[in-house]
Amino acid sequence: MSKTTLKDFLHESTWIQSDDISAEEAVEMIKERGKEWEKFIGGYKNDNLNWLIYRGMMVRFSPDICVKYPRENRRPLTTEPKVQELADSYFKHRFGIKFRAESVFASRSKDLAKAYGDVYAIFPLDRVNFAWSPKVEDFTYEAHYFNTLLKDKDEVTDYEFKKFEEFMDDKEYRHNDDSLVKEFTKFREYKRHEIMIKCDEYIAVRENAIPKVLNLLLA
Repeated sequence: MSKTTLKDFLHESTWIQSDDISAEEAVEMIKERGKEWEKFIGGYKNDNLNWLIYRGMMVRFSPDICVKYPRENRRPLTTEPKVQELADSYFKHRFGIKFRAESVFASRSKDLAKAYGDVYAIFPLDRVNFAWSPKVEDFTYEAHYFNTLLKDKDEVTDYEFKKFEEFMDDKEYRHNDDSLVKEFTKFREYKRHEIMIKCDEYIAVRENAIPKVLNLLLA
């Protein structure tokens, strides 16, 4: 099965609202409003840049540096709606958030982001929630059995529900813990793993503008 489904979440559609800002304004916002994300990743540091996360975005006339406002109630393009519904019910029960529908999706892989549009580094602002699994690069690919099993189904049997819950438990999702420092940003094996981030706003910095922002941020 072809692993193409992360495109649904790394790709940003053309109508998403954004506000153009300067590199100086971006860094000021990141320093003032990015403290929670900074804590999760162990600080904005220049010894390595493993903490940087990327999205591929195809937004017409998008500025190089901007504030973006994530969509809510994201509709899946290739994941079966019933599978997303079950996954979000699981996440809501475990973590209080419907991560599949309410999050920005990103990864540490610039190459992966590039496959789906212009590469942007993103910096979540204010209150942040995240979830990721050391066993999942692409959820829809991992859940292909259930995508087939539940295709076009309105109702899920008790057996199917139990099997899906067991599947999700096995993925060992991390949520708002120290795993970003200890695992996600540390090991190369997790470079292409998707991370789901719930935030109201984030700074997006196009690839060519990343050095300027980092020079100011890490000065």
